Amino acid sequence: MEISSPVQIKIVGTELMPHSSCLDAIMHKKKSYLCFRNAPTHFPSSKARLIITSSSDMKKYVVEHILSMEADLREPRFVVFKGKLMLYFFKGSGSSWKFQPEQMFLSVKEDGWSEPMAVFDKGYVPWRVRQHKGKLIMSCYYSKNLYLPGGVSKVFLFESREGVHWEKIIDKPLFKSDYVTETEFIITNKDLIGVAREEGFGSYVFSGTMDNLDNIETRYTRTKHDSPVMFSYGKDIFMISRVNRSGQADRQIAFLPKCVRRFINLICYSLSRKRTGLFYLDRDKLVFRQIAFIFGKGDTAFPAVTQIGAGKFLVVNYSTPQEKGDLPWIIGQLGRTELYSQVIFFP
Repeated sequence: MEISSPVQIKIVGTELMPHSSCLDAIMHKKKSYLCFRNAPTHFPSSKARLIITSSSDMKKYVVEHILSMEADLREPRFVVFKGKLMLYFFKGSGSSWKFQPEQMFLSVKEDGWSEPMAVFDKGYVPWRVRQHKGKLIMSCYYSKNLYLPGGVSKVFLFESREGVHWEKIIDKPLFKSDYVTETEFIITNKDLIGVAREEGFGSYVFSGTMDNLDNIETRYTRTKHDSPVMFSYGKDIFMISRVNRSGQADRQIAFLPKCVRRFINLICYSLSRKRTGLFYLDRDKLVFRQIAFIFGKGDTAFPAVTQIGAGKFLVVNYSTPQEKGDLPWIIGQLGRTELYSQVIFFP
């Protein structure tokens, strides 16, 4: 396996605010589509925009459409379903220090991009959309006051036959924890394999079958996999995510109450330095093992992966510029970031 050097992506058609993050990319009709959040900082802002772009060379991306609602916009998620290119995202509070999801939306590329349509009940955040047996499957988390005492976040799997009307596959959350958010997954035949971020602690790696979601197997890890994306090559499964440079995020200070441990973990995590890691799934032990790094320091890692050829995968990511040095995450979140691409080559 080889990984190319990072190339900074050029955006044509609009002036950018300092901070670009929260992105997704997909190939459709021989074009690479890229959507990303652009705002003053990483934190919630009513000035945030989602910028939809496309490219024929995967280096220069031209703006097609800009979404703006005078509210915080995040988590763009592309999917091509029944020939249509669809984009999901959510609107949240514009308060700089409050992560509060309000409404999920859908926009579809037709002659242009359609007016966003509200989908789902209020409070849900999309993470990943996959296809399985002629249906769309989406992992979402319902979040309310997540970073405040008594806050909660629960993960559910939904399905849809047309992308507008969604139903829970099972009524109960996938995990017992009240703090699970970004839940990535892939489906191989009928097997479900994924990884989920537990805010304030570590992560859960999980596996099961689509016809028996009441009984998924979970394995807890103290390594916190933020903003994960998974992809497969042959029979192998890989994942890219944000991780602590110093290692495990859950310090497991056993004598403290869980709420205090969570608070300490969150503070330490914000002050630590980050990397973007590439991992390989050890299926026998249900654990992801790191095999390489993708470029990224400071504020980094909301990667997207698309296959662009035999054994070739395009990775798009964001990062604090290299010349800014190895900043703590919280400092990087307040500063400038850029978009970068790399290609992973498998033999």
